[in-house]
Amino acid sequence: MLKEIVIGHDAHPLVISSLNDTCKREVSFTSENDAGVGLCHKGDMTDEGSPLYRLLMSIKPESLTVNAWAKRADVNRNFFQSVKNGSQPIAANLEKVVQAIGYTPAQFYDLQDGKVVKRVDDASPKSGLPFQRRDEPHDVPLVGTAQGSDFEVSEEGKVTFIEKMDLDMENVIDHVRRPASLANRTEVYAITVVGDSMADRYRDGDPAYVDAKRQPRAGDYVIVQLVRRDDSGEGRISAALLKQLVRRTSTYTELCQTNPPAQFVVPNNEIAHTHRVIPWSEIVFF
Repeated sequence: MLKEIVIGHDAHPLVISSLNDTCKREVSFTSENDAGVGLCHKGDMTDEGSPLYRLLMSIKPESLTVNAWAKRADVNRNFFQSVKNGSQPIAANLEKVVQAIGYTPAQFYDLQDGKVVKRVDDASPKSGLPFQRRDEPHDVPLVGTAQGSDFEVSEEGKVTFIEKMDLDMENVIDHVRRPASLANRTEVYAITVVGDSMADRYRDGDPAYVDAKRQPRAGDYVIVQLVRRDDSGEGRISAALLKQLVRRTSTYTELCQTNPPAQFVVPNNEIAHTHRVIPWSEIVFF
């Protein structure tokens, strides 16, 4: 049973509860001084293997063997050989592999702006890479975000911060590239992540694509749009939470964050929409 603490949020309360295992994650990042961590590091540029394998090899630190990399990431030692042969890896394993050398998944696909993607521009448009940079339209609206105030709660003398960001859905500040995997999906929009409460997956300044149509499930990362109501009861979207969805009921939505770890409940009458953040694995594989 979750232990709950009521905290203030405009005219309605939020309830924060004790952390469960949903958000317990251990992520190891290498030092910026380690070889190969730089975004434009040029590793093994072999032409052999699948496009995904070549992309992985291009960011592999020169001093790290693939066997040592697999061991560091705690994946099967045949992982890289399978990817080289064209097998599609489990998304969780691929994320562990890139995180083992200091990348978030968001940073990994953002490498399309660097040397790796320039090298494979001649690959088939159906090669499975998220961007080919030839004819992808720049028509995904980038919605304005900014740093918001945090909720501060205290339980038995321990302070926990629930980070939120300001969100203005009517303020489209730019349009960004649409990867082939999101073709014809007009309900998609993009944001720039603000804050580091989910830094194991999304760092401050990372881009994120958001699906306003597909219903999120437990375990998905979500954008929860919060409503601020006036005295008449009318509401408008004023802020958003980037968190991981634990569960939803008829009366509340349960979320968690990892930095600092916290699990909490938002009453559904405080929520305008809950939108699913599109995982990197869905953007890459289509």
